[in-house]
Amino acid sequence: FPVTIGGHSKFFQETNWSGARFYRDLDLSEAIFGRDFKGNKAHFWGHRKFRRVQFQGPVDFSLTAFWETSHFEEAEFAQLANFTQVQWLKTVNFSQGHWRDRLLFSESRFFEDLNLSNATLEKTVALRYSRLSHRVNLQDVKLLAQLDFSNAVFFPFTQINVSGLAFDSDQAKLLGDKGMIGQVLTVNTLEGNETVLRNLVPIYRDWE
Repeated sequence: FPVTIGGHSKFFQETNWSGARFYRDLDLSEAIFGRDFKGNKAHFWGHRKFRRVQFQGPVDFSLTAFWETSHFEEAEFAQLANFTQVQWLKTVNFSQGHWRDRLLFSESRFFEDLNLSNATLEKTVALRYSRLSHRVNLQDVKLLAQLDFSNAVFFPFTQINVSGLAFDSDQAKLLGDKGMIGQVLTVNTLEGNETVLRNLVPIYRDWE
């Protein structure tokens, strides 16, 4: 049976799930974590729902394995969100999420899709040395700082959808390796993405 902990449940103390094993589906939708959340080195075998969860303290999911689809739609991260060296075996959905601090995906492996559509990214996002097997959806993302794909590995089916990507500050920039990331960027249509393409022109020049 699934485990449901949500409905605006509030956790006022530090949450420490380091090394935990979750064999059932887990629903934490609309929960509020008021302090540090430690889920590093954990294993989640069931489906996870973190929809509309508020993480008010630092979040650490480093070295964790997610074996089924993960739902983080509309989740809010007030401080550092550490997802480094995570194994995402199925699709992960962060659509409409809001990050007020840094988001770290470095050295993670995405076996299926990574969905960040309509997300707001106020600080640096790092996907350095990550391995991306399928689609990365950045459609209609609001980017206010650097989004860094340096040294990432792109597989033959990798596509990064930048349709509607908004560079909403002078610091907003897409980074990647020359001759690599430019080959995987896509838009749904040329019409309506003129501003996106103009913003990418100087970036492509840097990659040449």
